[in-house]
Amino acid sequence: MDGWIEVVQKKVRARVHPYSEKWSPPELGWIKVNTDGAVLKGANKGGSGVVLGDHNSAFRGAAAHFLPSMANPEIVELLACKKALMFAREIGMSKIHVEMDCKEAVGMINEPCRNLSVAGSIVEDIKSKLLGREGCKVTWNRRTANKAAHTLAKLAVGEECCQKWRAMPPECVLHVISDEIPNFD
Repeated sequence: MDGWIEVVQKKVRARVHPYSEKWSPPELGWIKVNTDGAVLKGANKGGSGVVLGDHNSAFRGAAAHFLPSMANPEIVELLACKKALMFAREIGMSKIHVEMDCKEAVGMINEPCRNLSVAGSIVEDIKSKLLGREGCKVTWNRRTANKAAHTLAKLAVGEECCQKWRAMPPECVLHVISDEIPNFD
């Protein structure tokens, strides 16, 4: 019996993630653009999700895009970023802080040299979309701080849908977004 209790306690401790982070609002006057990509293994399809929020944690827009014939997770992450930038421009956002949970993609985008990898054309396209903005930055954060965008990416790949929301968050991420609003005591 003691051996079983020890195994259960180890499993419970393993599930507790010491680096659990929540979404944090951007600086005053900026829009946080959280984006994520998802791939359905063995199905050769991907999806992207994006959620926009302002410095007051107010919802400013969201989108989900199905990406057919995509099996490379890194490419899907980059395409998700590109789609997010296009959506932010479409709804008139100028000062943007893009946040992704893929360190490799963030590194490629922030690298000043021209990217000559297989993903190079997408990376360079993203860089060109960042130029000429009033303000922009691209940073990495943990998946736990990117739950809403991840949920929309999974929706896009699973439902094979492309959809945008502007006035109200989609039902599938409403609980995630509401949980991330800071308490104003």
